[in-house]
Amino acid sequence: MQDIPKEFRAGYAALIGRPNAGKSTLMNSLLDIKLSIISPRPQTTRRRVFGILNSDAAQIVFIDTPGLLKPKYKLQKKMMEYVDTALNDADLLLLLIDVTAKIHPQDIDLKKMNPKKCRLFCC
Repeated sequence: MQDIPKEFRAGYAALIGRPNAGKSTLMNSLLDIKLSIISPRPQTTRRRVFGILNSDAAQIVFIDTPGLLKPKYKLQKKMMEYVDTALNDADLLLLLIDVTAKIHPQDIDLKKMNPKKCRLFCC
Protein backbone atom coordinates (compact mmCIF):
# COMPACT_ATOMS: atom_id res chain seq x y z
CA MET A 1 0.00 0.00 0.00
CA GLN A 2 1.36 3.43 -0.90
CA ASP A 3 1.99 6.07 1.73
CA ILE A 4 -0.70 8.71 2.21
CA PRO A 5 0.70 12.28 2.50
CA LYS A 6 0.25 14.01 5.87
CA GLU A 7 -1.67 16.84 4.21
CA PHE A 8 -4.13 14.46 2.51
CA ARG A 9 -7.70 15.74 2.61
CA ALA A 10 -11.02 14.12 1.76
CA GLY A 11 -14.62 15.23 1.84
CA TYR A 12 -18.06 15.42 0.27
CA ALA A 13 -19.16 18.25 -2.02
CA ALA A 14 -22.87 18.46 -2.86
CA LEU A 15 -23.92 20.17 -6.09
CA ILE A 16 -27.23 21.90 -5.43
CA GLY A 17 -29.47 24.30 -7.30
CA ARG A 18 -32.75 24.66 -9.14
CA PRO A 19 -33.67 22.17 -11.90
CA ASN A 20 -31.52 22.57 -15.04
CA ALA A 21 -28.95 24.82 -13.33
CA GLY A 22 -26.09 22.71 -14.69
CA LYS A 23 -25.29 20.47 -11.71
CA SER A 24 -24.91 17.27 -13.74
CA THR A 25 -22.96 19.05 -16.48
CA LEU A 26 -20.52 20.47 -13.92
CA MET A 27 -19.99 17.10 -12.24
CA ASN A 28 -19.36 15.37 -15.57
CA SER A 29 -16.87 18.11 -16.49
CA LEU A 30 -15.03 17.97 -13.16
CA LEU A 31 -14.71 14.18 -13.35
CA ASP A 32 -14.05 14.15 -17.11
CA ILE A 33 -16.56 11.31 -17.56
CA LYS A 34 -20.23 11.02 -18.55
CA LEU A 35 -21.58 9.85 -15.20
CA SER A 36 -24.73 11.93 -14.69
CA ILE A 37 -27.53 12.17 -17.22
CA ILE A 38 -27.62 15.52 -19.04
CA SER A 39 -30.87 16.59 -20.65
CA PRO A 40 -32.68 19.84 -21.46
CA ARG A 41 -35.69 18.35 -19.70
CA PRO A 42 -35.97 19.46 -16.03
CA GLN A 43 -35.81 16.93 -13.17
CA THR A 44 -33.83 14.30 -15.07
CA THR A 45 -31.71 13.56 -11.98
CA ARG A 46 -34.10 11.91 -9.55
CA ARG A 47 -31.65 10.41 -7.07
CA ARG A 48 -28.23 11.31 -5.76
CA VAL A 49 -25.37 10.43 -8.10
CA PHE A 50 -21.91 10.05 -6.59
CA GLY A 51 -18.65 10.71 -8.41
CA ILE A 52 -15.15 10.51 -6.95
CA LEU A 53 -12.25 12.76 -7.92
CA ASN A 54 -8.83 11.52 -6.79
CA SER A 55 -5.52 13.34 -6.66
CA ASP A 56 -2.28 12.78 -4.78
CA ALA A 57 -3.30 15.19 -2.02
CA ALA A 58 -7.09 14.85 -1.90
CA GLN A 59 -10.20 12.85 -2.61
CA ILE A 60 -13.51 14.63 -3.28
CA VAL A 61 -16.81 12.78 -3.46
CA PHE A 62 -19.20 14.90 -5.53
CA ILE A 63 -22.91 14.42 -4.95
CA ASP A 64 -25.13 15.40 -7.88
CA THR A 65 -28.61 16.10 -6.53
CA PRO A 66 -32.09 16.59 -7.98
CA GLY A 67 -33.09 20.22 -8.54
CA LEU A 68 -34.40 22.24 -5.60
CA LEU A 69 -38.14 22.85 -5.82
CA LYS A 70 -41.30 22.90 -3.75
CA PRO A 71 -42.68 19.35 -4.10
CA LYS A 72 -46.16 19.05 -5.57
CA TYR A 73 -46.49 15.26 -5.65
CA LYS A 74 -44.92 12.12 -4.10
CA LEU A 75 -42.08 11.70 -6.59
CA GLN A 76 -40.91 15.29 -6.06
CA LYS A 77 -41.20 14.84 -2.29
CA LYS A 78 -38.95 11.76 -2.47
CA MET A 79 -36.49 13.67 -4.67
CA MET A 80 -36.28 16.43 -2.06
CA GLU A 81 -35.53 13.79 0.60
CA TYR A 82 -32.45 12.83 -1.47
CA VAL A 83 -31.43 16.50 -1.53
CA ASP A 84 -31.88 16.78 2.25
CA THR A 85 -29.70 13.71 2.79
CA ALA A 86 -26.99 15.18 0.55
CA LEU A 87 -27.15 18.49 2.45
CA ASN A 88 -26.62 16.67 5.74
CA ASP A 89 -23.74 14.56 4.40
CA ALA A 90 -21.83 17.32 2.62
CA ASP A 91 -18.76 19.14 3.88
CA LEU A 92 -19.12 21.67 1.07
CA LEU A 93 -22.18 22.92 -0.81
CA LEU A 94 -21.77 24.20 -4.36
CA LEU A 95 -24.86 26.24 -5.22
CA LEU A 96 -25.27 26.56 -8.98
CA ILE A 97 -27.41 29.39 -10.28
CA ASP A 98 -28.67 29.63 -13.86
CA VAL A 99 -28.05 33.25 -14.82
CA THR A 100 -30.56 33.01 -17.67
CA ALA A 101 -33.40 31.99 -15.33
CA LYS A 102 -35.77 34.55 -13.89
CA ILE A 103 -35.16 33.21 -10.38
CA HIS A 104 -33.01 35.27 -8.06
CA PRO A 105 -30.52 33.45 -5.79
CA GLN A 106 -32.32 34.95 -2.80
CA ASP A 107 -35.37 32.85 -3.75
CA ILE A 108 -33.46 29.74 -2.65
CA ASP A 109 -33.85 29.06 1.07
CA LEU A 110 -30.25 29.00 2.29
CA LYS A 111 -31.32 28.59 5.93
CA LYS A 112 -32.40 25.03 5.14
CA MET A 113 -28.90 24.30 3.88
CA ASN A 114 -27.36 24.85 7.32
CA PRO A 115 -24.37 27.01 6.30
CA LYS A 116 -23.00 26.85 9.86
CA LYS A 117 -22.30 23.13 9.41
CA CYS A 118 -20.46 23.38 6.12
CA ARG A 119 -19.12 25.87 3.60
CA LEU A 120 -21.30 27.26 0.82
CA PHE A 121 -20.00 28.47 -2.54
CA CYS A 122 -22.26 30.03 -5.16
CA CYS A 123 -21.33 29.42 -8.80
